[in-house]
Amino acid sequence: MLIGYPVRICSESSVRKLHLLDPNKKIAIKNCFLTWHEWIKPEIDTPSNEHELEQKLLKKALDYYKLKTSEEFWKSLKNGDLIEVYGQEMVQLYRSLSFFKYSGYSLLDLSVHEWYVLWERPSMAQEKMQEYANKALSNDIKLEKFLVQKHILREIYDTGKTEPFAPRAILVEFKNISSLKNSYSNIDEIAGFICTSRATKIAEGEDAKNIQFV
Repeated sequence: MLIGYPVRICSESSVRKLHLLDPNKKIAIKNCFLTWHEWIKPEIDTPSNEHELEQKLLKKALDYYKLKTSEEFWKSLKNGDLIEVYGQEMVQLYRSLSFFKYSGYSLLDLSVHEWYVLWERPSMAQEKMQEYANKALSNDIKLEKFLVQKHILREIYDTGKTEPFAPRAILVEFKNISSLKNSYSNIDEIAGFICTSRATKIAEGEDAKNIQFV
């Protein structure tokens, strides 16, 4: 458990994949884990409610990556929002701790496997998400509705646990998106984007496997 969330450290497949990675990638993963631990440890000793905790951890992440978002985006955050932060190369830098309410993957799974190995979603939703990401990386968006249709996101990768693999299917509704700027530079340069969504687990195991995508 991690501040009330059921989080596993690793799976059999993630450990196997870790051994195959470039040494520099291994070091990066290790440093990421250590940094994340530094952010979370003080919150274990002084627990906050979920909304306050998510905002505290987001601020730590943005400070660490030297990023800043608009005041409009901060004001838009609501209890229950899932928050994701992406850099210029569309690499995810941070996700809400509450993400682990919905995902069955371990911390190491999320670090060593590409997203398309772990999840599947409808192609139309994926294309629309890409459009909004490109827009936020090329235009200074303070706050904009993230108008992607509600859709199902399904776990598809067997992590190699001893018990049968039970994928989860999540109903996802995106809310808002905003560009990120470099906080250390005087140049008004876009350095990534941040977005929020809501999620509801709707199926697990065989029921999730039987969902069809287009």
